[in-house]
Amino acid sequence: EADPEKAYIWYKKAADAGDPLSMFKVGYMLSEGVGCQKDTDAAVHMFRLSATAGLPESMFKMAQLTLEGRVPGGPVMAMQWYRGAADQGFAPARFNLATMLYEGRGVDADREEAFKLYKGLADEGDADALFMVGRMYFEGIGVEKDQGKGFEYFGRAADAGNQVAMELVENIRRRQN
Repeated sequence: EADPEKAYIWYKKAADAGDPLSMFKVGYMLSEGVGCQKDTDAAVHMFRLSATAGLPESMFKMAQLTLEGRVPGGPVMAMQWYRGAADQGFAPARFNLATMLYEGRGVDADREEAFKLYKGLADEGDADALFMVGRMYFEGIGVEKDQGKGFEYFGRAADAGNQVAMELVENIRRRQN
């Protein structure tokens, strides 16, 4: 039987000994009040310690907190956190970094780099990245326009479960019949 209070005590001991994953877990527990009293400031402190130690999940969390305005730094700092996690291959950070670069949200847009990040994730089968690669090919954003490749990626995104792509493909099929 799960005992959140005991889990918190053991994770806290490991976190105090310097274990980044335990720091992350303690941060989560503090942020949600699982096995301990909820303490948002202490949670952020644990996430920051873990992120600084290089744990990609914590870097991702720090980026989210930064974008939410719960920690200082704004989009530029969030992008640095995402990049740190993305450089370690953490897929959610790679996707969010690509989106920030695509949209130019608080940072200079770099659609070519966004395309490369989305393409890498698409090659791994990420449904949302497959859709974005299709869109970028179809519209010629960050890559040479190729509507045929765009449709191919929309189909792959639909097959992988992207809802927007499934609707798009279905609408195209209806028009053809």
